[in-house]
Amino acid sequence: MIQNILITGKPGCGKSTLVQKLRGCFKDRIISGIITPEIKKGGKRYGFKIIDLLSEKEEILSSVDIQSPHRVSKYHVDIKAIDRIMDEFIRNSETADILMVDEIGKMELYSDKFKQVIQRVLDSEKPVIATITLSQNPFIDTIKNRSDSKVLYLEKGNQESILNKIKADVMLFFD
Repeated sequence: MIQNILITGKPGCGKSTLVQKLRGCFKDRIISGIITPEIKKGGKRYGFKIIDLLSEKEEILSSVDIQSPHRVSKYHVDIKAIDRIMDEFIRNSETADILMVDEIGKMELYSDKFKQVIQRVLDSEKPVIATITLSQNPFIDTIKNRSDSKVLYLEKGNQESILNKIKADVMLFFD
């Protein structure tokens, strides 16, 4: 049975927006997970937050001001911040019906704890909805090739059909 639904696509295609819509579709369920919204200052992207959905605890995932050897583009990544939110997420995932991760991407993969938590979440018996980078990487490739995972490619024109597919797949867990 497919329990891990992975949404991929080019930057800006609407992956994070789709996750937000899906959260609204399952308001009657307990959803645990993380989101990584951008931080803007003066209309320009300054960095990214990482937020645990249930506790609403947040940290700065990356920014142009953080001092760190770990970097994606102009953003330096705070691994300790990722790890603190992963501790929160794994604690909260025990009581959840659905697990969501936005996103499994280059910045997050600097954290070994993030990778361990993602592995544990994907191995759980709960439905998982996650956005995942298009980039190739051994960890990413392993996740995408799992027999219990389905990878959906999101584009500007197929958001509604992908949304409906995911809703139908997740509802199978609760029938």
